[in-house]
Amino acid sequence: MTPILQRLRVAILFGLAASALPAGPLAAGEKMPMVMDPWVREAPPAMKMHAAYLVLTNPGPTPLSLVAVESPEYKMAELHLSKVQGGIATMTKQDQITIPANGKLVMAPGGFHVMLRHPKAPMKVGATVEITFKFADGRAMSVDAPVRKAAGGQHNGMGSMDHSKHKMN
Repeated sequence: MTPILQRLRVAILFGLAASALPAGPLAAGEKMPMVMDPWVREAPPAMKMHAAYLVLTNPGPTPLSLVAVESPEYKMAELHLSKVQGGIATMTKQDQITIPANGKLVMAPGGFHVMLRHPKAPMKVGATVEITFKFADGRAMSVDAPVRKAAGGQHNGMGSMDHSKHKMN
């Protein structure tokens, strides 16, 4: 699928997801967050953890607090931050990530990401993973993220991002 078709598909899916949100009406000036370029990194079949990446934009005038994530294709999903300190890669679970007003949250290899644990079925290139984001104000939104190979297997200087070698806090 071409990048343009992928973005169009995400926009359509986002529109459908946004129309089914359980939260009440938006306050004056509030706008729904938007998702761009969601994807899940392909991993070997024996790997029980996968990472999802995307960009969440907050077009509204107030910060948004992302507090949870879930996926029906996995037993567990969490918000995480990876970084390298003193030559050691670490990964820390995040209880909340703030998306600034009129800003964005980039979830990319080597930084913030969605950690998907214990897939219920093998995830191969071409499959899609439903991911639901939950915000502190009660809103939720879902997106379908395609499984794809990472370009070159490198992630911001963090090698192949084999999460089994991370120190998890």
